[in-house]
Amino acid sequence: MVIGSERKFLTALVFPSMQALEKEVGGGEDCLSDPRALALIERRIHDRLVDLSPYEQIGRFTLIDRPFSLERNEMTPKLSLRRTVIEANFSDQIELMYQAPRSQ
Repeated sequence: MVIGSERKFLTALVFPSMQALEKEVGGGEDCLSDPRALALIERRIHDRLVDLSPYEQIGRFTLIDRPFSLERNEMTPKLSLRRTVIEANFSDQIELMYQAPRSQ
């Protein structure tokens, strides 16, 4: 999910395919914080947004350890995201992205 309303730049919460990530960088408890995993996801984000304007680029992202869910009220029955609920549930991770220096 991309976050950026009323912010200076865009950030994203990313729940990667754990099977694909483990295949690329190996498994383990800290797979989501592995520098190889972060670099892989950063390359994938960059590759998909390469043709967009600078203000449309993701400045920072955080890998999260679970998908958004109906049970946590983060999605509607039609599987639309409930942004305010997600932003509340992941507020610490979101704020950390805006406190860290922006990647270019």
